[in-house]
Amino acid sequence: MKLLKSDKKGFTLVEVIISAAILAIVTISLLNIFVLSKIGTAKAKHRMKAMNLLRAEMEWIKAQDYFDIYDWKDNPRPDKNNIDNAIGTDELLNDVITTSVVSANNNLIVTVSITWDEKRWLGTGQQSEDLVTLISPFN
Repeated sequence: MKLLKSDKKGFTLVEVIISAAILAIVTISLLNIFVLSKIGTAKAKHRMKAMNLLRAEMEWIKAQDYFDIYDWKDNPRPDKNNIDNAIGTDELLNDVITTSVVSANNNLIVTVSITWDEKRWLGTGQQSEDLVTLISPFN
C-alpha cells in the first residue's frame, strides 16, 4: 500500500479563520480598554475642573467680611449658572454653583456646591461636589 505524503506547506482555511477570530476578539478587547480609559479621563477632568471652581469660589467667600457672609444666611446669594463658560471654558454642562450659610455658636458653616450634567452611555447624569468651611468672627 502506498502512503500518501504531502509536502504542501501552509495553513488550512480552518486555521486561518480561527486565527482571524482570535485576533478580532483580542483587538476588540484592547479597543474597549482605550474607550473606557478615555471616559475615565474625561470624568476625572470634569471633577478636577469642578473642584477648582469650588476652591476659587470658597477663597473669594473667605476674603469677604464676616458680617457680609452672615447676611447670606437670611438672604442667600443667587446661584451662579455656567460659571466655567463665563471664564472661557465650557467643559461642564449646565453647571450651577450654590452657596449656603448656617450659623453655629457664632461660627458660620459655609457650604459651596456645584452640580453639572455629565454625558453617559445613555444620555446624561448629574454629578455634584461640595466644599465646606468654618468661618469664625475672630479671624
